[in-house]
Amino acid sequence: MASEADDDFIYSYGIVPLPATPRSGWCLRLYEHHITVAEQHFPTTAGSLAKSMNWWHTLTDVERTEYTISFNGIVEAYNAYLVGAAYAEAETVACAWLDARSGS
Repeated sequence: MASEADDDFIYSYGIVPLPATPRSGWCLRLYEHHITVAEQHFPTTAGSLAKSMNWWHTLTDVERTEYTISFNGIVEAYNAYLVGAAYAEAETVACAWLDARSGS
């Protein structure tokens, strides 16, 4: 993402938490000359226990250990995963938008 000091950038983007809470998802804003030209939301909703368990069983032992260190339980870890996945999706959309404008 372009910083405020990078005035040479014509196109840039910003990803910020949706207003409710950071865990409710992300808002992607696309900018042209520092003016918002588009906005897209990437909401997340809390996963069920069943979905959390299904996800947990797809992880490697190393991944499970990493999540166990950082979170209190499988459901909390799964919800953090969903937030991260929504952010990654927003960033993918932003990069594709930038690539389309740069001719890459």
